[in-house]
Amino acid sequence: MGNKLWKPTQGEIVIAISVGICLLLCNIHNFQMVTAAITTLLVGQTSNGVEWQAGMKRIAGTALGGIVGVGVAVIEVFFHARALSLLLVFAGMLVTVVGCRVLRMPLYSDRVGGITFILVSMSVQGTERIPYAIFRLLSTFAGVLIWLTVAFVFSLLFKKQRESVQG
Repeated sequence: MGNKLWKPTQGEIVIAISVGICLLLCNIHNFQMVTAAITTLLVGQTSNGVEWQAGMKRIAGTALGGIVGVGVAVIEVFFHARALSLLLVFAGMLVTVVGCRVLRMPLYSDRVGGITFILVSMSVQGTERIPYAIFRLLSTFAGVLIWLTVAFVFSLLFKKQRESVQG
């Protein structure tokens, strides 16, 4: 293998910083740092550079799964029964996966959407269920925005660095 020292990629650094920022935001009321941190892992790429098109498709899968998850939570609040809950989770996952196919998203988008669906739909029970699911969805989108911001800043920094080396 040789003595070549491993160096983290730009994408790995962006993901690590994004997760760290999510964890630092734990004092914001109703901000669910773990949900946001998991989202940064889902939408981020570990390669050098930022693949914006792939990132946007992961974000679309995240949005689809989150919205379907909130829908399942709303339905369960009004019609709570164990058998219905299981059926709704199955149907919600199917809607998320099929929705990703219908929207012609890449293969990994259905898994990203499915994980988000589970994070949002599998929330607390009772009267707090809908607000909790909505806050999970908002925390998911916050994770997306944090990753986008960090990735954008790094892409600018590395672009300037490449230009100074070439120029």
